[in-house]
Amino acid sequence: MAEEQHLSYPLHECVFEGDVQKFSRMMRTEDLSRKDKHGNTALHLAIMLGRKDIVQLLLAHNAPVKVKNINGWTPLSEAISYGDRLTSKLIYCLN
Repeated sequence: MAEEQHLSYPLHECVFEGDVQKFSRMMRTEDLSRKDKHGNTALHLAIMLGRKDIVQLLLAHNAPVKVKNINGWTPLSEAISYGDRLTSKLIYCLN
C-alpha cells in the first residue's frame, strides 16, 4: 500500500490540470497506455473531464482505445456515458 502512494501518473496529472502544452510535451516520452489505480488511462480521464483538446491529441497519437478500466469501461463507454457524441464517433471509427 505504501508503494501505491508513491506512484506518479504525470499524464493523468496534466489532464487534471488541463495543461495542454505540458501534456503535449510529456506524451512524447510517457506511456499512453499507463493506467492509474482505477485502471483509467489518460484518455479515459480526459474524456471524463471533458478535456477535448487532450482527447484529440491522444487519439492523433494512437492512444489505446480498447483498454478497459477496473469497471470494464473503455474510452468509448466513457464518451457515451457522458453524452459526448463527437468523441464517441471518433473513437468508434478507430475501433
